[in-house]
Amino acid sequence: METEPGFDKLVHNESGLRGSLQPLLQWAEKQIPKHAHKGSSLFLYATAGVRRLPSSDSEWLLEKAWTIVKNSSFLCRRDWVKIISGMEEAYYGWIALNYHMGLLGSLPAGKTYGSLDLGGSSLQVTFETETPIHDDTSISLRISSASHHLSAYSLAGYGLNDAFDKSVAHLFRKLVGTSADFINKKKLQLKHPCLNTGYMEEYACSRCTSVNQEGSPLIGGKTVSKGRTGTIVELLGAPQWEECSALAKLTVDLSAWSNFSSGVDCEHKPCALSDGLPHPRGKFYAMSGFYVVFRFFNLSSEASLGDVLRKGQEFCGKHGKLLRTVLHRNLLLNNIALGLLMLHLF
Repeated sequence: METEPGFDKLVHNESGLRGSLQPLLQWAEKQIPKHAHKGSSLFLYATAGVRRLPSSDSEWLLEKAWTIVKNSSFLCRRDWVKIISGMEEAYYGWIALNYHMGLLGSLPAGKTYGSLDLGGSSLQVTFETETPIHDDTSISLRISSASHHLSAYSLAGYGLNDAFDKSVAHLFRKLVGTSADFINKKKLQLKHPCLNTGYMEEYACSRCTSVNQEGSPLIGGKTVSKGRTGTIVELLGAPQWEECSALAKLTVDLSAWSNFSSGVDCEHKPCALSDGLPHPRGKFYAMSGFYVVFRFFNLSSEASLGDVLRKGQEFCGKHGKLLRTVLHRNLLLNNIALGLLMLHLF
């Protein structure tokens, strides 16, 4: 079960935080027999969106969340309400997937599924290797008689919301460059090739305020209360499938958003991976944000990348006003577009 918006958008919004947590607690209460509630441990782990908040904001969120969950029917301790690292996030996602598939503790080694867990701010990548890699991504665990050697890492800035923010920042750079003239304008309009005709939305672009001397938006930056940091722009739908696809590749190209190697050839190397990260191997399940895309387009898990792209191209041709009944305030349409774009990653 999932609730919206994410924690990082609920700083100093206590009623919103309670509204986000209560449905999750109620769902858990229905799944677990009532007599077992007091003996069932409840952990609340904040991830990438909260990791990048100023410490004062993240501490506020955790304290307020604790006041809510400590009154639940489950067993919870204050130190179980915390922020976890990207590597931990990737690791727990892999465990949940393979537990669900009945593969934890299986032999021979390497028969588990890798996980691609697409969140709002980051993408977690975890897969099993036959032998330990012995680098910063390596984790080993033993279950029964089986040892699992994992490579787990989190790609910050490659979640649905952050990736979309990158796309807006690139359009902003093309229009404004390094000029400060836009500051005097009440509202800057940006035409986005991945949004439908008739679509119009006020959007707070966090990376539009972080440009280097060449005008290139940078990875990172802080998000402040309620996610309203950055430059306010007006997004207009101007669907152009080829332009959208080109923007997709730029959005996931590491060299365009950091000081790492430039000119990555996306046809021969995963665009989001630096040279120091192991390349994914084996069979994978794509979860979370990827699932949102498939569910929205009513696609089965057997659908190919070509099927997804064809659905996306058809969807691009629809008029935005006809879609308002299926759009959430968190720009579901944007997430769908970026869900398609993220498929360029591997």
